[in-house]
Amino acid sequence: MLRIADEAHELVVLPPVTHVKLEALEQLERFVAAGGRVLGLVFLPDRAFGPDGTVDVAERVEALFGVDPRATQAGFERASLELVQRDHEGGGRTAFLHADALARRVPRGRRDEVRYSDLEPGQHAPRPGRDEVAGMSFVVERGDYFEPSRHVLIAADGARRDVSAEVAEERAEVTSAVAEAIGRLIEPDVVLENDELFCLHRVKDDRDVYFVVNPTGRRQDAQMSVPGEIEPLLWDPSTGGERPIAPSVVREGRTHFDLALDPVGSAFVLSEPAREWRVVEADVVVDAIEHDLVRAHGEGSITVERAGERRSLSAPATPPPRQITLEGAWQFEAEDGNALVIRDLRCRAGDGGEWLAVVPGAWQYQQPAEPEQPYPFAVSYEARFNARDVPTRCELIVDGFAGSEWSVEVNGEAVASEPRRSRLDSQMAALDIASLLRAGENVLGVRLVLTRPTDGLLDLVKLVGDFAVVDGALAPTVAAARPDDWTRQGFPYYSGIGVYRHRVELPELDGRVLLEADAGDDALEVRVNGETAGVRLWAPYALDVGHLLQPGENELELRVANTPVNLLEGHPRRSGLTGTPRLVAYAEREFLL
Repeated sequence: MLRIADEAHELVVLPPVTHVKLEALEQLERFVAAGGRVLGLVFLPDRAFGPDGTVDVAERVEALFGVDPRATQAGFERASLELVQRDHEGGGRTAFLHADALARRVPRGRRDEVRYSDLEPGQHAPRPGRDEVAGMSFVVERGDYFEPSRHVLIAADGARRDVSAEVAEERAEVTSAVAEAIGRLIEPDVVLENDELFCLHRVKDDRDVYFVVNPTGRRQDAQMSVPGEIEPLLWDPSTGGERPIAPSVVREGRTHFDLALDPVGSAFVLSEPAREWRVVEADVVVDAIEHDLVRAHGEGSITVERAGERRSLSAPATPPPRQITLEGAWQFEAEDGNALVIRDLRCRAGDGGEWLAVVPGAWQYQQPAEPEQPYPFAVSYEARFNARDVPTRCELIVDGFAGSEWSVEVNGEAVASEPRRSRLDSQMAALDIASLLRAGENVLGVRLVLTRPTDGLLDLVKLVGDFAVVDGALAPTVAAARPDDWTRQGFPYYSGIGVYRHRVELPELDGRVLLEADAGDDALEVRVNGETAGVRLWAPYALDVGHLLQPGENELELRVANTPVNLLEGHPRRSGLTGTPRLVAYAEREFLL
């Protein structure tokens, strides 16, 4: 091991460098002589910085890796993937991976065409993400969680050629080669047969904890393996509950099992000591493994193994899962009051200056020239909005009024109500303006006394109250709703808890009953007949509600909390449910061992 403070490393990766410190090279030599493992990539250093200047270390590096470092530097751009391995006395081992790049953008088949034209001596190549390829632009269009990046060739006439598949194929080759090189040097700790997933391994209270992350917007499936013969468990950090990951098998001293992660999902895998027997095949969902019993739901059988002997077990046949889609009338309530965010502003200095269109921000930085008058002085802001109906409750959120004093008027009348603390934030005040509104166009005026250049109306103007927003105007609220995105149902700027309610007549349901919903990436609480069934902070949004249901009428309440971006940034981010929930009644099974 290479020890640095309280960390220990069994593999050192030497990235593509032409120079190293002489002391660092000496450390690598001692490390390998003591049994350490080192991996070099792309090209190797031939010079080192010593106490008296640079020195030639090509022969010492070649003795370590079995490759002339000068040759790797001279020809790396034309190198094909090749792994060179060398064993050393004392158990040390090194490997060097010939490669032209580790994270290639330009496909290998087009690299001879790459040229950086019109560059003066000392200039750098074009900015990251754009290269010149034989008269074409090579552009990396960055993706996000839900859409991968695209690699595109764009000709002078605008014609586009997507070469993403070429880049992905070549990167997969490099990924596989690096994995093979590491596997020859050290025993893998965690192996995930899916390059999209990431894993962090920790030991807590003498127990292995594996945190697996899916950073993509797509479901990812993978086989996972860890050292040793263990019983893998899935731990739910929101409830503290554990359930077995079954089936699993042991091969060559490692435990293998399947893992499925929802879009942008994650999982905690824990290890338990192995039992005398193991579930090695199953076409049911295993819920619990007890001393002599396996509890599961779904229809099918399991295969268990003990001392090398396998036996199939089946449970009595039961009806298939019963699904009840919760169609029909739904009600929706914005528990914290709906919001209208106003972006269009105009301002002027004093009472007689010229009106200028502005966005929220420091006043001086939005002006075409420096102010003529010295600070302090007054400025006026004006915002307009329409109301199809006058709401019974409407408050102006005082957020980002920077100045020595301020006043507000609506439709020419001063707001006399005292500001009070809003429910949104302790530093935001709320002013009641409902009595001053009128049907049709309304004019909101704010007057500030500025004391410095950074004063002004800094944040978006926000109205909160009992109304809907239709085509940018205040409108009457309608309780009837769809179990879907609330930003498309009159609540585009609402941030808070949205409550979906539904009444349903149910027969008596036996077994395990799950309410399955989808809240995107918001948080969901489910209440049944006034009692909470639990909270889900991420997918899968499924909760056991069987113990709360009753034959006859049931009231279901799905409470969804989104992020503050809709209100604070005026961005109508998709919020709430994404479709109609359903009840699924599964037959519970018990397999006696």
